[in-house]
Amino acid sequence: MRSIFPSAAILRQKYALVSSLRALGLPVASIDDAKPAPGDVFLIADGEVPPAPARTVVVGGEGRFVVPSRDGNPARIAYGP
Repeated sequence: MRSIFPSAAILRQKYALVSSLRALGLPVASIDDAKPAPGDVFLIADGEVPPAPARTVVVGGEGRFVVPSRDGNPARIAYGP
């Protein structure tokens, strides 16, 4: 099963999101503990450099939107006030 690798910024800023993913039973891993496989997904904060753009989800803090990944660009989501 694919693992989700949140960045350090996501762990600090969106801990409730990461905790919810774990509670749902999704495999959330740490870059420090495991090496990402080709099918794994990265969660990064807006403004960070995506490690693998086609397998990255950028989490924003303003507005509410979902933009799927396409043409090698990362997916983008936001669910702020």
